This record gives sequence, structure tokens and C-alpha cells, in this order.
Amino acid sequence: MSLDSVLVGRCFIQDISDDGMLITVDPEIVPEQFILLFTGPRGGVTRICKIARKTATGVGVIYEQLEPTEPVRSVKQLSALAERWQAQQWKC
Repeated sequence: MSLDSVLVGRCFIQDISDDGMLITVDPEIVPEQFILLFTGPRGGVTRICKIARKTATGVGVIYEQLEPTEPVRSVKQLSALAERWQAQQWKC
């Protein structure tokens, strides 16, 4: 999901670390900042990401926010998270 609440699509994580990851996805559809949702049976874990580099088959991202958020269980909850993040960015 981009920070303007647009669902982007599925991706495949090639490599992951404490401060970022390499994702296999069409790099043309990924916005510069977005929320990545890891789904699971008890809700999803989110990471707010920023593109660090693009390749022909994906993107490398760094995390913009490392603090844990509450598990995301709906698109409405995910949209609210995006709105809160946008509001915080405007304050800076």
C-alpha cells in the first residue's frame, strides 16, 4: 500500500535485514514510499519503507519506521496507519 492508501500488489522478499530488504516486484508499480504488510493468521506486521534502489526485477528498500505497530487485521486499519504516517511527515 502506498502512503496515499493505494493497494499496490504482492511481492516476493529475496533478502531481509534489520534495516531493509530486497523485494522482487515490478519496480514500475512501486511508489517511493509505501507500507509493506506481512500477513499472518493473527494479523499483519507492517513496515513503512522507502526505495533505496531499483533493479530490473525489483527494489531495495530501507525502513522509515522501526517502532512496532499494532497488528493490522483489515484494509481500513491499514489505511488509518497510512493516514497517521502522512500526518507525522507533514509535521516534520
